[in-house]
Amino acid sequence: MPDIRIDNLSFTYAGSPEPVLRALDLVIPQGEFVLLTGPSGCGKSTLALALAGLIPSRVGGHLRGSVYLDGDNLSTMNIYEASQRVGMVFQNPDNQLVQLNVEEEVAFGPENLALPYAEIMQRLVESLAYTGMGGMRQEQIYALSGGQKQRVAISATLAMRPGVLVLDEPTSDLDPVGTQEVLQVLLTIFNSGTTWASQFPRWFCSPDRCQMFSPLTLHFRLTKPLLRCMGRVTLAR
Repeated sequence: MPDIRIDNLSFTYAGSPEPVLRALDLVIPQGEFVLLTGPSGCGKSTLALALAGLIPSRVGGHLRGSVYLDGDNLSTMNIYEASQRVGMVFQNPDNQLVQLNVEEEVAFGPENLALPYAEIMQRLVESLAYTGMGGMRQEQIYALSGGQKQRVAISATLAMRPGVLVLDEPTSDLDPVGTQEVLQVLLTIFNSGTTWASQFPRWFCSPDRCQMFSPLTLHFRLTKPLLRCMGRVTLAR
């Protein structure tokens, strides 16, 4: 599994006079769970897009610095290459799901890699098992709850077998039941050793490190036993 290294990263959106990311340096070792937190507009989602290789290839603006994954520059990588190495789950699953039913959605990515049928089916079954959606593989996407849709989006991302998982407020549009469904899935993924970075609006589960974004960037360590409280920790906003 890969290490992530962010080297002097700055990004200014097209038409904006000021950068949203300023000379950011950060290293995320393989297998680490990093929570990104900070006030609205401080650059958390922008950093998530950069980690996923979507900046600058799909988001217009001026980029300085680089994001490296195991020594390879994600900032200059083709999107089809980056998407096989870094998976991203967005805040609203309706913006990410493109197929009519669960099975088609999860198989869509591997099919576009022209993988053998047996490999596609294996990835389909395994990724749905991770999220507890195996019994709903024939369900229509429109009939699912918000939490179920987000679990399908996570399954589809996992089916690409990324070494890094980036989540942009994956529970902010969900009710408490959906939030707990997604939290349980993410805890399972975290325990598997996948490297991931995430931002949550209200809670978090067992991060190895919290990265706070503010005019003065802070680093501090949090231990898993102390914070394994399944959503009972509240972040001041």
